[in-house]
Amino acid sequence: MNVHRARKIDYWIGVPLCFALTALRRLGKALGLGRYGPAASPQNLLFIELSEMGSAVIAAPMLRKAAERYPQANLHFLVFEEIADSVRILGIIPDANVITIRSKSAWSVIWTGLWAVRALRQRGIDTAIDLELFSRVTAILGYLSGARRRVGFDRFHSEGCYRGNLLTHRVAYNPHQHIALNFFALLFALDAPADEVPMLKRALPLELARPVRLAVSEERKRAIRQKLQALNPSFSATRQLVLLNPVGGDLLPLRRWPLRNYCELAQRLLANPDLQLGITGTAKEKPAAQAICEHVEDPRCLDLTGQTTFRELMDLYSIAGLLITNDSGPAHFTGLTDIKAIVLYGPETPRLYGSLSPSVVCVTTGFACSPCVSAINHRHSPCADNRCLQQLSVDAVHQLALDLLAGKS
Repeated sequence: MNVHRARKIDYWIGVPLCFALTALRRLGKALGLGRYGPAASPQNLLFIELSEMGSAVIAAPMLRKAAERYPQANLHFLVFEEIADSVRILGIIPDANVITIRSKSAWSVIWTGLWAVRALRQRGIDTAIDLELFSRVTAILGYLSGARRRVGFDRFHSEGCYRGNLLTHRVAYNPHQHIALNFFALLFALDAPADEVPMLKRALPLELARPVRLAVSEERKRAIRQKLQALNPSFSATRQLVLLNPVGGDLLPLRRWPLRNYCELAQRLLANPDLQLGITGTAKEKPAAQAICEHVEDPRCLDLTGQTTFRELMDLYSIAGLLITNDSGPAHFTGLTDIKAIVLYGPETPRLYGSLSPSVVCVTTGFACSPCVSAINHRHSPCADNRCLQQLSVDAVHQLALDLLAGKS
């Protein structure tokens, strides 16, 4: 579903529903209906993060901590079907407990969303943690799940982020600390005093967000090399593999580095006979990969768009020497492996969303208008000319790539 349509649905349908459910909640409380007061330790704990593929990876350290903190609890995750593999691959949430909603259209969201609510209530969800930033739809889903305890980000006195009063544990979103730590604030709020306003009144060291690593066996590495050889006989295991990810999804096209820059960068990298390139992305991102391949006209440039599963993409990262991408899901997937990466930022800031892997270098121009997308504006920027990214030169990125490939910090 188109991101602009999703925003409209979240606003025009979400706001009235949040208002109505809040009124019903207050009426029920006044009449003494429902369950209030202290709740037992979580037994069936639900995490909600529908739309951002990279967010599941960022949240992985928090999910790991939740499993340690509540070993008796069954962990569940509600996510859009199209990106559910980013949750499953972590190995923290059992596959059977990953509940999905199809996002192909507004109708599919509604019907499969109702099915998901039914499934959640059947599972006896008692605690729901909403990881989304001020989404009305996820606030509604958390409320309808039947969870007695509902944790999420609350606007408090901020304007324009209304999502009703459906939370039992209201956490202050901190735009000055990494989103991974904001996720930890949600988890730790479960054990905070009930009268603590706003939550969470404690320090959160960055060490908490140590990336979760994915184990990749030698067998899987051999298998992905064989697949690359089958796709393109020019692939050689003796050359260093550099991956380019020129699109990175259509959620925020404003985050893309110009395609012409990727074309020029590819040509410069291939001037080194010891390098080979792989262009990654989904099947619908193939036109960008084809444009790069046609520009360089070199058999060492492999079009891998639509050719790998999510699991195979992680295997690919484990054998590659470097990934170059704009801010996108793949930028966050780097945290699952040891791959070196260059991530180009413009409309968003690495201070909040940058990979916490020590092998990743985040590059930004630091424009005065950047970041222009945030939780407060629901990632809707007035910008139509992302000069913050355009001014990241090919020269600079190419030199940084050579330094990283040579083992320089």
